Amino acid sequence: KKGKTGQEVKDSLIKASKQIEIKQNKEGKPRYFRGGTEVLKRVSDVVSAYYGTIFRNNDKKDTAINEQVREEGVEIHSIFQHTFAKYVSEDGEVLTTPKAANSELKELTDKYPNIASKVDEVVKQIIKVNPDSYFLTELKVSDGTKIGGTLDLVVIRKKDGRTSVYDWKTKRGRKQEKGTRNWVERTQIDWWNVNGWRIQLGEYTKILRKNGVTNFGEVRMIPVMTFEKKVGNEWKIDKIDITPFERSRSEEHTSELQS
Repeated sequence: KKGKTGQEVKDSLIKASKQIEIKQNKEGKPRYFRGGTEVLKRVSDVVSAYYGTIFRNNDKKDTAINEQVREEGVEIHSIFQHTFAKYVSEDGEVLTTPKAANSELKELTDKYPNIASKVDEVVKQIIKVNPDSYFLTELKVSDGTKIGGTLDLVVIRKKDGRTSVYDWKTKRGRKQEKGTRNWVERTQIDWWNVNGWRIQLGEYTKILRKNGVTNFGEVRMIPVMTFEKKVGNEWKIDKIDITPFERSRSEEHTSELQS
C-alpha cells in the first residue's frame, strides 16, 4: 500500500487542528475542545500524573510540576513560533522571500536580543537541513476527545510524508550543587525530566498515529539551556544554548517511539 504524500499528511493535520480550540471549561480551567466537545485530558496531565507517582513528598511533586510549567518558557516558545513565521507560510511552505518580523517578534526581540538572534540562526538551520519539507508550528492535535496537546514543531517531508516532531524544553543552564549549593553549569538533564519527556513524546506519537501518520522521522525534545544575568536587583535570561544536548538522545527517542 502506497503511503501518504507530505501534502496529504500536512493537509490532514491542519484540517484536524482547525477543529481544536483551547478555552476555559465549566470549572474555569483551560482545556482543549474538539468540535465543541471538551477533550478529557491534556498530554501535560499525563506527565504531571507521572511526577505524582515518583515524588511521594508533595513539596517535591509540586517542584517537579512547577518546573514542568516553567520549562514551557512561554516567551522563548513564542520567539521560535514567530521566527518560523518569517520564513514559512501558514500552510507550512518555505517562503521564497522571508517576511519582516511581526509586532510580537519585534517586541520579544527588543526584550531578548541575544535570544532572538540565536533562535533566528537555529530556525534557518532547521529549514536548511530539511529541504523540500513543510514546517508547522504550535500544531494542536487530539485523539478524538480523549487526549489533546500542542506540538511545537512538525516537519513533514514532501515526497513521502516522513513526519518529525520537535518540542522545545527550556532548562536553566546552571544548577545548585548538592551540599555546597554552589551554582555550576548543568552537564546532564535530571532523570525525572528525561522520563517525563519520553512519556510526553510517546503520547504525541500515539495521537499522531490516530490522525493517520505512519511514517515517522525524528521524535524528540530539544533542551534549550537558559543563562541569566543580574540586571539591577533582578536576574533575567540573557542568552540560550541548545548545542550541548541537541543530539544527545535523538536516535534513542526515535527508535523507541517508532516501535
